[in-house]
Amino acid sequence: MNLKILSRSRKLKSLIKEYIYYLRYVNKKKNIDAKTTKKVYFDFSDFHRHKFYFYSLAKFFKIQGYSVFIKKSFYSFHRINKEASRVFEESFGIFVNKIPSGALVFNDTNTTVDYFSRGENESIYYVPMAMHPVYYHKNIWHELQQSHKINSIFFAGNIESRYYKWIENSPFDVIPRHDLIGFLVNKGFGVILKNPEDYVRIKEKGESKKIIIIDRKVFSIPSDKFRVEVSRFSFFLACPGILMPLSHNLIEAMSVGSIPIIQKAYADILIPPLIDMKNAIIFNSFDDLTASLNSVYDLDDEDRDRISKNVIKYYDKYLTPYSVIKKIEDIYMECKIGILGGSFSVDCLKRSIKKS
Repeated sequence: MNLKILSRSRKLKSLIKEYIYYLRYVNKKKNIDAKTTKKVYFDFSDFHRHKFYFYSLAKFFKIQGYSVFIKKSFYSFHRINKEASRVFEESFGIFVNKIPSGALVFNDTNTTVDYFSRGENESIYYVPMAMHPVYYHKNIWHELQQSHKINSIFFAGNIESRYYKWIENSPFDVIPRHDLIGFLVNKGFGVILKNPEDYVRIKEKGESKKIIIIDRKVFSIPSDKFRVEVSRFSFFLACPGILMPLSHNLIEAMSVGSIPIIQKAYADILIPPLIDMKNAIIFNSFDDLTASLNSVYDLDDEDRDRISKNVIKYYDKYLTPYSVIKKIEDIYMECKIGILGGSFSVDCLKRSIKKS
């Protein structure tokens, strides 16, 4: 059989299977609390533009006691199902034919995926980066506080250059993740751990003034365990993501008071920006990274504790489901909201730069 025909046949079978799933889903009796007066309704022309960030936003509304409604269509189901399928796994996305009375309504008119262009006179609330979706899925996003932290710097994740070099072609002036790690290793500041046993030893001994680097190719920490591990350390090396600086691990680290060591170009993307020695340790480039690292180890307990508490204050004020939804409620009638869309958001910035 012709390979193209075979491929199309498989895609058609997959689509039919998904359509059957859709019919079963929309016909299921939904658990809607009759007493719930808070409702939100989404009607995007293409939900996939917001990728898994749509799940995070919808889940935030759910956490805050909203019933989450979506305009009924198989196309919307199909596009959400690509990267935000937890909406259906948790059965909280309710398909309806018309807008529920009293609902907050979000569509292409009052939202934007153009997250990074940020014109000076625009009236837009940019929904901040969230943790990895697994934390909201498992309802473990709000647990955990470590009373004692090891005075070292922690990083764990993927550092493969074949992925993280992509940001070199982006409009962001940040040091790619693999280059940042490579610099630290080559200068003798950090060591990539060779096995889980070395990591256990570091934790047991509470070894301070080290940069602990865990490369996922060597051994990995499950996504839903990352907060537990980063919470053990005073500092977190905030490396940029694949296509854009924002990465969920920064939010996870801040939620437990681990102080981000972060490049200024990355810190400035957050709204409001992180501030050096207040809620972060900030460096500009390779040139001053060494000095920033040395200053980290020179901090006394009082300063370290002060900055860590400020990190948690920032997280509580701007990044929790409560703070995000409260902000949206407050500005709903006044301005648009910007929702991340990964590559779609980066492309918007590229087009904006090209026009200017």
